[in-house]
Amino acid sequence: MDDEFHRLRQLFVQGLSKRQERIEAALEDLDQMLDSSQKLQNITLSDLYKEIHNLAGAAGGYQFAQLSHKSRNLEQQLRILQGQEPASASRHEWQQFSKEVEALLLLIQQERQTV
Repeated sequence: MDDEFHRLRQLFVQGLSKRQERIEAALEDLDQMLDSSQKLQNITLSDLYKEIHNLAGAAGGYQFAQLSHKSRNLEQQLRILQGQEPASASRHEWQQFSKEVEALLLLIQQERQTV
């Protein structure tokens, strides 16, 4: 790795804490909506999708293959869940998705500590 790429990679890792905070906030909103049986708000889902999508691309570009792969999978799952009629995406599907996002957050934490 050349010095400039290494520097940019370090900046990416430093920014992971902010990305993690934004994903956690969107996930908390999602969990609260599920707990209170409220209709899922497009703004929360849109924010979560944007964060996961951006993370997937940036992680891949900076050679964090596992983080990129996990993010891409979640991005695809969220796209499928968002495309369903509200009644057809079950609470269980959203809860499973939420668990997967929590696993992504753990992976982010691990990546922050290894570099």
